[in-house]
Amino acid sequence: MFVRVKVTPNSPRKSVQIVASLRVGDKVRQKIVRYIGVAQNDEELEEL
Repeated sequence: MFVRVKVTPNSPRKSVQIVASLRVGDKVRQKIVRYIGVAQNDEELEEL
């Protein structure tokens, strides 16, 4: 599992998610385990 920070295009918002990597057959899929929240700036990102 790992933490993913997705940046929204044309907006300063950043989404924080916990993601797990799963192997299905020959391919690797990523499943969102938990949605943590949205940060408007770097200070809010550190709090999450």
